[in-house]
Amino acid sequence: MASKKIFSALLLPSLFLFAVTKNFDSKEKEAAPDKNAKGTLLVYTGSIKIASMNIDVGIHIEIAPDVGVRYEMVMEKGSRVMSHSAIFYKFSDPGQSIQYDYLTHSSSVIPYSGKSSQKKDLVLVGNEMVDNYKCTHLRHVNGDEDQTATADYWMSTELPGYSVLMKALSGSGKGNALQKFMPVTGSVFEYGALVKFTAKSSGVMNGSSTVELKEVNSNMSFPESDFEVPKK
Repeated sequence: MASKKIFSALLLPSLFLFAVTKNFDSKEKEAAPDKNAKGTLLVYTGSIKIASMNIDVGIHIEIAPDVGVRYEMVMEKGSRVMSHSAIFYKFSDPGQSIQYDYLTHSSSVIPYSGKSSQKKDLVLVGNEMVDNYKCTHLRHVNGDEDQTATADYWMSTELPGYSVLMKALSGSGKGNALQKFMPVTGSVFEYGALVKFTAKSSGVMNGSSTVELKEVNSNMSFPESDFEVPKK
């Protein structure tokens, strides 16, 4: 039980974009696509360490202003792929995201529940430069007597692609899957897009995780097939 608890806490950087849940009425105003804007690719790498276990994490985010967002995550332990999933979100269908599991070749619709996955008790640590981006450093602590996890986020509004997502959020109405995918008010995303994440957990078991931005390309032209859920 303790190992599952710490593993969950240290997965925050990989899963914060997976925070989508259930029940949604998708009749919302669609965001107007921007046919002239280039796409943005964000690549993150990181690791999760618990006792003697080390898991590598890779995250690719494709943002196409005229199509949508693709968020793909791979977790590996050595040569073994433990998890490989992607979430597909289209601006033309703001009411839902679709999650696809590449290991089981299965997909599921993840509609909006009406409640944002917000981070409560965020502490503003200060403003810092990380990889030439002006970042807001935020901290979140949670846990109990047995286990405590401290997460630090460095967020920046200067990151390419962030303005595209903000435009989509403002143009798609209050309740849409992207706002669940990337909640703004009351969350770390209110301060920008992720540049760096670290977490430490202490108590019954100790562990740590990191996720850092490794590549940014704001001049991409993605094929539309990148935003189509693979056929089973």
